[in-house]
Amino acid sequence: MDHPLLSKQSISALPMDTVQKKLSELYNKLTFAHKTGNSHLCAQLQMVIAVYQEVYDRKIMEALPKPKDDDKRDDDGVWLEF
Repeated sequence: MDHPLLSKQSISALPMDTVQKKLSELYNKLTFAHKTGNSHLCAQLQMVIAVYQEVYDRKIMEALPKPKDDDKRDDDGVWLEF
């Protein structure tokens, strides 16, 4: 579930290193929230982290080289033959 106050489009416009730094900050805040026992804050942070993580994962996938048509891989990316 996405956090209602975040826009994936605005986060997607950020550079990958900025998204990565923000994820690191959010995980530090989540650790603090866990230590203090604030379950409501933990739930909110987890929703925010999920949005940032999804954007970050998409940026990583876009940065990877695209497979060629003659690759011998199945749908999961596993090599079928050597």
